[in-house]
Amino acid sequence: MSVIVRPKEDKDNIFVMTKGADNIIIPRCKLNENQKLKIKTQLYNFSCDGLRTLVLGQKMIEKV
Repeated sequence: MSVIVRPKEDKDNIFVMTKGADNIIIPRCKLNENQKLKIKTQLYNFSCDGLRTLVLGQKMIEKV
């Protein structure tokens, strides 16, 4: 699921924010292998505690 947001305090920037399952969102992010490993380790630890997780992503988009 995605939303487009324009912050009140920053009218010049627009962001698209997306939430979803880690196996869908992480491959679409610009992350190096070390960052991916840290995220996957944290998600694994949360799942071992019985917690469900969602991943959030954000990108600034240009105004048209």
